[in-house]
Amino acid sequence: MNPFRVLKIPQEATQQEIMQAVPLALQRKEFTTREIADAQKELMNPRSRKVAEFIYLLDSKRWAAQDITLEVELSEDQISIADLPLVYPFDKF
Repeated sequence: MNPFRVLKIPQEATQQEIMQAVPLALQRKEFTTREIADAQKELMNPRSRKVAEFIYLLDSKRWAAQDITLEVELSEDQISIADLPLVYPFDKF
């Protein structure tokens, strides 16, 4: 799960903004308390935040929301944009 999407904050959010976003996310009830806590923990840790920032760039829904199209030639051993949601199981590492 993308922690920036869970907390509805930009990638550039400060730690203070992260802390302020938590109660707002709890009020919205779009995600479980556990998911919100995990998002906060992930973004407060500098190492896991870097991973989240990288995955945020790969988030295909973000690209689709901005109506951006990527035109690339893929060889058989490369993934396509459609395969990017498969990255989510690995964002906890």
